[in-house]
This record gives sequence, C-alpha cells and structure tokens, in this order.
Amino acid sequence: MRHTGCEGVVVRKQLVDASQLTGECCLLLKIDNTALLTEKAVISLRTPFLSGEVKALCIPDTICDVIVGNVEGARSPEDPDMSMVVGAATTKAQAKREAITKPLRMPDIERHVGVDHEQLIKLQQEDPRILSGGCWKKFAESTINRFL
Repeated sequence: MRHTGCEGVVVRKQLVDASQLTGECCLLLKIDNTALLTEKAVISLRTPFLSGEVKALCIPDTICDVIVGNVEGARSPEDPDMSMVVGAATTKAQAKREAITKPLRMPDIERHVGVDHEQLIKLQQEDPRILSGGCWKKFAESTINRFL
C-alpha cells in the first residue's frame, strides 16, 4: 500500500526473517499520538511504488503486509510502475533478480480484491453508518487504535 502520510516503510513483522533484522529499534509515532517501539529490518521490495533494499519498521499488527511512505525512490500514488505486473513468461533477467533477492514470507490468508479505489469511495459516501457520524464517534472514543 502507498501511504503519503507515512515517513517510512512499514512491514508486517511475521513476514521478516530474523536474519533481516538490524538490531536497531525505533519509536514510531502513530496517528493517535501513541508511540510504539519497533524493530528495524533491511528487506528487499519489488512493488509498483518502490523497488530495492530498504530499511523498514516491523510491526506485528498492520492493516496490510507492506506500507510504502514518503521515502527516497518511492513513486507517486498516481504514477505506479505498471511494468511490475507479472506476465506469463519469465525473462532471464527476471529469473536472475529473483534468485538474488530474498522474498518476504507470505501468510496464507484470503485477499479481498473485489472493490477498487473508486468503488470504495462511492460505497463509503453512501454508507449511512459513516454519514451519521456514529462510526467516527466510536472510533474517536476508543482507547485502543491499531492503525497507523
């Protein structure tokens, strides 16, 4: 996920091997103004928004596997590199790159891909629970916030 309100890269901790951890720790300030002590890791990414080795903060409970913030080399959310979309054939260069990099482990979870960005906006605008403000009031009053 590309997040323009984030100043780094965040990865789900369960996807990082112990060998990728740097031994460094960092305090992460979340949107609700709480701090979270996180470990740093050097991971290899190949996404439409950022590719290469990057330092990432490891967080156990994230809303998605990888969050790419405003870091050097990150592409704009409106300008993803669509050549990252996997084709049916693998070139020799792709095979060589994949042999060099160590991919993140992926958990066995079902992915929801049935709603695109525009549809989500429309559904949120039409949802009476959001419009009434009750959802946002409960969120503001909650003491535990698990989102960045």
